[in-house]
Amino acid sequence: MKSIHALLFGALLLGACAQPEPEAAPEAPEAETQSAVRSSAPLDANAADLEVIAASEAVSDELAAAIVEGRPYADATELDAVVSGFVADETLRDAVYADVFVPVELNSASAAAILLIPGVGDRMLHEFEEYRPYVSIEQFRREIGKYVDDAELARLEGYVYLADN
Repeated sequence: MKSIHALLFGALLLGACAQPEPEAAPEAPEAETQSAVRSSAPLDANAADLEVIAASEAVSDELAAAIVEGRPYADATELDAVVSGFVADETLRDAVYADVFVPVELNSASAAAILLIPGVGDRMLHEFEEYRPYVSIEQFRREIGKYVDDAELARLEGYVYLADN
């Protein structure tokens, strides 16, 4: 019994003294793949490369080709007409729109276009429209930030823009 305790103590002692190997630093993306690295904002369906759109898990190669072929989109409803031909389920369309979207101009977008932003329902649509005209993105942050937390506000901001005044 004494020898088992000695072995266990020795193993514990060795484990305590052992230095863990440093973790390897993550490799930087290759230069040619850096264009595929993006922020959490969805890709602009009017501007993103076919390969980058097709890299989305929610977008099939056929849908990516149809998105590119259908350009330019005046608004999100035109993109929705294409996407709906490939993805009938609203939840799956939201997954597509989390990755690829046509940004919504805050002051002129239709209710239908705003409602295509994933997670925006009638209540949030009302808030988007209530504060029109927006004079700055800071105003959007201040007003919509009354209703959602910072993470959700940042996510919503990825779907909207203001045209130059």
